[in-house]
Amino acid sequence: MKKTITLKRISVFIASPGDTADARDIVRQAIDRINRLVARERGFLLESIGWENIPPGRGESSQEVINPYVDDAHVFIGILHQRFGTPTGIAESGTYEEFLRINKRWENESVKPEIMIYFKKVEENRCLDPGPQLTKVLEFKERIRKENFYHEFEDNKTLREEIENAFLIGFINKKIKLSSHHP
Repeated sequence: MKKTITLKRISVFIASPGDTADARDIVRQAIDRINRLVARERGFLLESIGWENIPPGRGESSQEVINPYVDDAHVFIGILHQRFGTPTGIAESGTYEEFLRINKRWENESVKPEIMIYFKKVEENRCLDPGPQLTKVLEFKERIRKENFYHEFEDNKTLREEIENAFLIGFINKKIKLSSHHP
């Protein structure tokens, strides 16, 4: 008779604007690998979700449909490159609104959600005339510098390694915890 294993669900929300689709895919691949190699044997299942995976729904705005997934996340992974995104009416972009929500949770909850922010490196000559979108990305990076440790990555291989290492270290150090209000 096969033993039934109950896995604790860890919700991983991937926040990013449209120019990082390949990076979101890499994060999902890293999460799948961590599930296969480490998470299941430790009784966890990482479930990734990003704005493009959320079922259609009705709200005052599309962000209103997305935000409950941020509110449910144990881990928040933000990825930015050259685009900051589209304003939501509440924040400068959907990604930024999602960051503000998870950051507020981090400040107010006793079991803190993990917040991981990754910036894809931008070529130096692109920064000479960044335009409005990249300017907002650079301003955000500077704004969070004091309170949020973030990583920069050159390519998808580096990002995959960063994500896998972050989760491996989190499991080894038992840093990844489940808030009591999460299912």
